[in-house]
Amino acid sequence: MALLRPASRPDAGRAPASAAERRAATPPGQREPIDAAAVLTVYFTLMLAIPAQATFAPLGSVGAPANVVALGVFVWWVWHHLHRSEPEARFAQPVRRAALALLLLMLVVYRHAMVQPLMSDEVMPADSGLIRFVAVMGIVLAATDGIASKERLHVLVNRITIGAGAVAVVALVQVATGQLWVDRLIPPGLTIANPNGSLIARGAFLRPSGTSVHPIEFGAVLSMLLPLAITRARTTKGRRFWPWFRVAVMLLAVLMSFSRTALICTALVLVTLSVLWSTRARWVAAAVGLVGLAGAAVAVPGLAGTIRGLFAGAANDPSVLSRTAGYDYAWEMFLQNPWFGRGYGTFIPRYYIFDNGYLQFTMETGAIGLAFLVALLVTGMVCAVRTRRLVTARRDRELAQALLAGLLAGTMSIGFFDLFAFPQSAGCLALMLGLSGGFYRLARRRPTV
Repeated sequence: MALLRPASRPDAGRAPASAAERRAATPPGQREPIDAAAVLTVYFTLMLAIPAQATFAPLGSVGAPANVVALGVFVWWVWHHLHRSEPEARFAQPVRRAALALLLLMLVVYRHAMVQPLMSDEVMPADSGLIRFVAVMGIVLAATDGIASKERLHVLVNRITIGAGAVAVVALVQVATGQLWVDRLIPPGLTIANPNGSLIARGAFLRPSGTSVHPIEFGAVLSMLLPLAITRARTTKGRRFWPWFRVAVMLLAVLMSFSRTALICTALVLVTLSVLWSTRARWVAAAVGLVGLAGAAVAVPGLAGTIRGLFAGAANDPSVLSRTAGYDYAWEMFLQNPWFGRGYGTFIPRYYIFDNGYLQFTMETGAIGLAFLVALLVTGMVCAVRTRRLVTARRDRELAQALLAGLLAGTMSIGFFDLFAFPQSAGCLALMLGLSGGFYRLARRRPTV
């Protein structure tokens, strides 16, 4: 089980376009390799299929099944690099370097926090915060180093879009029935510490959350995964109904989330993707979008007005006022520990909820922590742009652009809520970063076919 072992044969010829062709090309008795793509599929499935708040009770807040798998992935990555016999690639892997630099800094921040006077209820969040961050970095590192070929990357992306479409369908069922449902489907051995049991309302509408903790997280997750689904639908050969169906339900779920974060990030995604589209494709997408919006407005009375009110009345919205009111307080807290912060995870919600991940991260890790985080995000986006320039196949170029769009959505989402405090949004951003770094490695290692 070589999670991080490179493919034993170079890519040659046209990659099989469908699952049937891949099965036909596989020698009898040979199973799918257990590589990073397979393990990341397990991680992503657990992350989306199991409600985000469900954990193994003895492990507390770090006991979510996906988080446990991610910690195992990190250990596996470390074990591989301690025991590997293959030489390293002769070119730099920027995402891996940036992720390791940020992880090392987080250890410094943790040590700095532990020698400072902390309240008793701040110590455990600091411990669990560091553990969750290590797990997230494990996903980034495994995806960057461990995907064996471009074909395996496309297989993983296809699975991600299937999962995203499935959770979007769950969200639409929640809206149609007015029931959360997922709180009744907790696997044996897992518990929810603070069960909600009902959907959150905005105006006259119920807001779905899928399996996420909150509709804002759910909308951010969909906006990050949507570019992968659109690109998959555009580049799939043969039958395209199901790929486009997944795109449609994801877009509808974004609308029904009534989240400014999701709507703004989705608009950014569509603009970014359209850079590579032909003029005809842009016009078709615009026409379909307008027809879809009109149809949704007719089918759901009040939908258009509620969405318009999210932006027209933003100046008086309590959630917006709460964000802006915290700037002065955040500055005061920052000045107390400007370089390494007060400790990651130590600014607990009972103090204040900023709904701004950059502010929260800066207070907890200081100006140096913010600089390292921004460096990692920018590195992921630069790698996506460079990959798009290196590859020549259409599906590869569009996938690189989709990763850029997903990273832009995730980067913007951090400014609207504390993305790293929510397991699914943090995990999806980690996947986007890792896939960007991994694709860049594959594009540098072998010529694209």
